[in-house]
Amino acid sequence: MLPTVAAAQSNESIEGLHQQARSAVARGTPLDLTEALRIWARARQLAHEQRDLVTESAILNNMGVTRIKLGHPDTAVAEFRQAMQVATLADHASNQMSALYNLGRTFESLGRSDEALMSYRAALEVLERLPERVEIRSNIESRITRLQERFDDADPAE
Repeated sequence: MLPTVAAAQSNESIEGLHQQARSAVARGTPLDLTEALRIWARARQLAHEQRDLVTESAILNNMGVTRIKLGHPDTAVAEFRQAMQVATLADHASNQMSALYNLGRTFESLGRSDEALMSYRAALEVLERLPERVEIRSNIESRITRLQERFDDADPAE
């Protein structure tokens, strides 16, 4: 079955909006980052209306990263969690792993080490389903090791 003209236009719109948001992020000023969030919110709405869960979860991940750049990590956590939920509904392992990794990094930056470790470990579990993403495994494992060492240093031996 061929997609309708309206669906094709909406797909183009999502891609066009995504490119506009990426360009705004690349400029990097707070005003541009805020504009990127506005654009991604519209793209997310279109993806949601089309029930395109893969695209919606990717957009949520991008929105979370942008929120971090704006200095709003707590809002980013909420968006990464939404991205994880939507990616899980879509059964899209790559977006799940990205959301979990981003959650881990955000929790780590907030000093929430327990939650960071849980997120990184969950990302590693999802990564088992993504043999093509092996390059990120060592990065996640080194973050886990570093966090565990912090716990070991903070916990005096008996």
